[in-house]
Parts: sequence; C-alpha cells; structure tokens
Amino acid sequence: MPQNQKYNPKIHHRKSIRLINYDYSDPGAYFVTICTQNRVCIFGNIDNCQMKLNEYGRIVHECVKNTCNHFPQINLDCFVIMPNHFHSIIVINDICIRAGEPRPDNNDQHDQSLQIINIASHKNHAKYTNKIIHANITELHNPVRAGSPRPQNNTGNSAQSLGQIIAYFKYQSTKQINSIHKTDIKKTWQRNYYEHIIRNNIALNRIQQYISNNPSSWKSDKFHKNNNLVLS
Repeated sequence: MPQNQKYNPKIHHRKSIRLINYDYSDPGAYFVTICTQNRVCIFGNIDNCQMKLNEYGRIVHECVKNTCNHFPQINLDCFVIMPNHFHSIIVINDICIRAGEPRPDNNDQHDQSLQIINIASHKNHAKYTNKIIHANITELHNPVRAGSPRPQNNTGNSAQSLGQIIAYFKYQSTKQINSIHKTDIKKTWQRNYYEHIIRNNIALNRIQQYISNNPSSWKSDKFHKNNNLVLS
C-alpha cells in the first residue's frame, strides 16, 4: 500500500475464510501445507522420485522434530519436505505427552489420529459436518491469512492453537537458516499457510497417500515451479 494512501478496511482487510468460531486449539487432525517465499526451491531436489534434502532441508527436518518437542500436545501423523513446500498432518491431542515419554510409532500414531478425529467430530463440531471436503485433492486446502485474529478459546484451555504451532515452526526454521549466512532479512516462508480439518478415516487415508506420493508426483504437483498456484 502506498505511503500516502490511507487504510481502508473494506479494501485492505485480509479476510479469513476459516470456519467461524472454530477453536483451532481443539483436539483434531489438521492437514497443513506451507510454501516457501515465492515458491523458490531451497530445500533440495527430487532425484529418482525421492526427496534429497540439502542443508536448508535438513534444518527444516530438525525443526519439525523440535516443534513436536516444544508442543507436547501434538504429534505428526506424517509429513514430507518438498523442494519448495512442506506437507504435514498435525494431530492436536487433548492429553500432553510428558518429557521423556515415547511418542507413538507409525501404527500407533495412525490409530491415535483416528481416535482424535472421532472425538473431535462427535464432541464439538457437528454443525460443520456438511463441510467435509471430497476426494479432489485440490479442494483440501483452505488458505489462512497471516495476521487475522485467531478464534478465542471459550473453555479456558491454555493449549496452543494450530496457528501458534505453525508460527513457531516457521520462526525457528527461518532463524536457523538465516544463521548460516548470518543474515536476518531473508524470508524462508510465505506469510500464508493452508489448512484442512480432517473429518474421517477416508479423508485421513487419502491425505496420507497424497503426502507419501508427493515426491513421485513432483512434476505434476500444483506447487511445482512450472505451475501457476500463487498465494497472495
């Protein structure tokens, strides 16, 4: 916005299309995608359908683990670091994992994800069940605008929201990447991120498969540098 142009909330307000009154600190499973600034490929490359992480990519991988340790109420059902984006299923639990306690292995994590999805589906958000997104993977993301206010937690729960978890991950990974070249002006990630609330086992399995197959389908991926998806 030009310096001499006054702020007009009708024009300049970043409208959020997240679910109104939905508490994103509630237990549930969330499909999250974060893209690099300008979708530049900075985390490595795809070789023979496998993601080969470079130094930046390995930093992001380490920050994924550190984020789980920092927020004991979350688990990652699965994730993948791609050349210019990051996919993950973030599971927010209603019970924290204490320091020193083992996290679930892959099979246990899948069962726990289903349990959390069922709890969230039946306990809190029946009025949103008509918004379940169907099989087309291009419909699985809802852009979340940075800077828009997060819903208040009316239960008094002090658990961190999905947005706070992602903000921590983005900040820590950016800080460590910048420390390599001792600069603090580079933006690693775009302002926005995508999220989708996973409602049932069918959606969970579909998204898990999408994440697992992402490296092998890189050339046709909508986040590929030769394709045209742009986050504003």
